[in-house]
Amino acid sequence: MYISSKANPLIKKIKSLELKKNRNKLGLFVLEGKKFTDYALNSGFICEHIIIEENSRIDPSEYNDPITVSKEVFSTLSDTKSPQGILGVFRIPEYELDINSMRRILFLDGVQQSENVGALIRSAVCCGYDAVLLTDKCADAFSPKSVRSSAGAALRIGIHRADANTLYHLRVNDFAIIGSSLKGEAVNLNYEKTVLIVGSEGQGMTREAEEQCTVLVKIPILGDCESLNASVAGGILMYKTIGY
Repeated sequence: MYISSKANPLIKKIKSLELKKNRNKLGLFVLEGKKFTDYALNSGFICEHIIIEENSRIDPSEYNDPITVSKEVFSTLSDTKSPQGILGVFRIPEYELDINSMRRILFLDGVQQSENVGALIRSAVCCGYDAVLLTDKCADAFSPKSVRSSAGAALRIGIHRADANTLYHLRVNDFAIIGSSLKGEAVNLNYEKTVLIVGSEGQGMTREAEEQCTVLVKIPILGDCESLNASVAGGILMYKTIGY
C-alpha cells in the first residue's frame, strides 16, 4: 500500500496518537526508528502497522505488509528532528501485577514531564526493578518523548496504572513504602521488598501517597540549590535501594 495524502483516515488515526487521551482510547502507541521498532517486533509486541517513508534507507522487504508513505506524510507523523524513515504502531501492552514475584517497584506519583518519566523508567530497568506504577496524573510512559528518554527501556519492564489504594495493598503485603520527602532523613534503604515513590516535579508526593509510606527519605542538598531534578533524585534513590 502507498499513501500520499495527509487526509488519509489511517494517517489521521496515527497522527491522533500524539495525544495521551487517544493512545488510551485506542490502546495504541507509536515507536519511531528502526532500533525501537525492530525490538518491539522481536519481543512479541502486537504490531498494527509498519510505516516506511518512500526512498528512505529502510528496506520494506524486511517487514510484513509495510505501508509506504510520501516524505510529506511521514514528516507529518514523525516526532523527531532527524527521521529514520520508519515507525511502528503497536498495541499498548497489558501486564499482570504479580506482586508475589516482585521485590522492587517504582511508583511515580504525578511526575508530569515525559522526559523525567522516561529517564526514571530507564533507571528502574538499570537497577533491576520489577515494575513501574504510574498514577493518572503522570505523563504517559508510551508517549514518543517518554520512550526516547527511556532509551527503549519502557519496552523492557511492566508498566501499570495505580493509585494510593495500590500502595496500601503493597504495604499490607510486606513491602517497605519509601517516599522521597523534605521531611525525610538519610537512612538505609536496602529492604527485602521495596516500593520507591517519586513525586511530581513541583509538589512532591500527594498526601494520599505519603500516608502509605513506611519510610521517608531525603537526599542532602549541600550546595546553593533548592532541589534535584526528579529523575536524578529517583535514580540516586533506586541505586540506594539495591545497596549502592
